[in-house]
Amino acid sequence: MANRVLLVITLLIIGFSPVEAGWKKTVTMGGKTTVTGDPETMAKLEKEKKTKAAYQKEISEAPRRNANDPIRVTFLSHLSEKERKKQNLDKIHAALLKEFEGDPIIKATKFYANDDRYYKSHVPSISVLIKEAKRKGKSADVYVLTQLGSEDAIGRNRKTGKFVATKALAYRAEITPFYESKVHEAKRFGTIFQSVQMVNGLAKDIKRIVKYEIGPQLPSPSAVSEINKKYRSATLSKQQRQFADKYGIKPGDDPKAVLRKLFKLKKK
Repeated sequence: MANRVLLVITLLIIGFSPVEAGWKKTVTMGGKTTVTGDPETMAKLEKEKKTKAAYQKEISEAPRRNANDPIRVTFLSHLSEKERKKQNLDKIHAALLKEFEGDPIIKATKFYANDDRYYKSHVPSISVLIKEAKRKGKSADVYVLTQLGSEDAIGRNRKTGKFVATKALAYRAEITPFYESKVHEAKRFGTIFQSVQMVNGLAKDIKRIVKYEIGPQLPSPSAVSEINKKYRSATLSKQQRQFADKYGIKPGDDPKAVLRKLFKLKKK
């Protein structure tokens, strides 16, 4: 049973993860990262780096998406469930997500981590959130991290007409395409009584950026599917391929399809 679970986990992995056992990573003050380890581990790490580079090259050279192809977007939050409720952010996040319902191009979903114990000592980066979202079956072409907070701003005093420094409520979105390194940003200012206007405005900005700035650069869904099948199949061992064949699991199956095939009930 343990071997079966291990093989299932391997088959469900999407993307590439570095070798974690047998190596040590050192980051200097200058930001340079050095990895050291035993020869076998370093060889595995080097192989993974080459495989990832080859994968990225194929993605970059793949045909681009058509104007009407869907774009998968996952909305992220780095706050725990307890903190979101404490700051009354759930309603605002839900209102933003509702703005994307029925959109013919953007297919939106959300991934909000709920492990409060983890958040006591960590503030997860967007890369960690993306990794967790993928692990939970929420992979996307574009990830959007939203945050609500106050920022320094310049406003005009209504009585004197002079410009003054003040604090303004800001609803921000960090928009990260999965297939490129450029990060896009959108921001709307307002007050707590202008949350509806901020949500509507931020939604419009996100739609514009995703559809017209990021969209044309995305690889076509069919090309991505074929490339993913190729690389997922190449990373499986002989034993894992035999296991997949036994249960009818294909390289292109998503995690839900894998589980359905693995645990399907026999017809009486």
